[in-house]
Amino acid sequence: MLTLLKYLLAALVILAGALALDAAYNEYSSLLNRVVTAEEQLSTSRDELLGYSKYTDYIVKGKQSLAGEAKLLTAKMTEEVVWVEHVEKKLMFFKSSGALILNLSIEYAFGFDLSPNQYEIVASHSGLEIQLGKPIALTRASISLKSWDIVSQSLLVDEKAASLDLLARLQPVFDAKARTLADSEAVRVLCERKLIDHLSQFLEKQPGVRFVPRISVSYRK
Repeated sequence: MLTLLKYLLAALVILAGALALDAAYNEYSSLLNRVVTAEEQLSTSRDELLGYSKYTDYIVKGKQSLAGEAKLLTAKMTEEVVWVEHVEKKLMFFKSSGALILNLSIEYAFGFDLSPNQYEIVASHSGLEIQLGKPIALTRASISLKSWDIVSQSLLVDEKAASLDLLARLQPVFDAKARTLADSEAVRVLCERKLIDHLSQFLEKQPGVRFVPRISVSYRK
């Protein structure tokens, strides 16, 4: 009877130990699962955080993209002009005078000097900053003659010849106006918008980029 009791106690001790071991294993397994889950969440959070700063890896490529697409970043403005000028022609004892009326369409092209050493893209506390010179007139003013008319007192004035001669003399006038317009707020806003939109769209398309910061333009003195 005593021997049976000893076996019974030993069995109870073994069972208790097994139960304790099973509980410990379950606790360890649960703890391990929590650790794995936490690591996965940490890795995901790390990847997400990296995605929010990943755009900085593409600043150099963004600068190259702006330079490569400079022609597409041109801001164009068109204005319709009615130019009236007094014309006069003498032939022997005859004199002809009148008013030459030209209907013109003037196109101006503005943009930035995006030569490699003329601008920089830098990270600032508020996002990205494009540092460069002010907009300039990229080409001469493009003058299109839509129509012409002349109010003349005689038939001595050749309307077409007079119109073409006047166009040649007007080219420097509108070239000068293009340079003046390049300093206007309207042109600056238009050119900046094209530049910012292009860089923003470029960065958005890059692998791993989840966030594109505010992009601003500042002008070098």
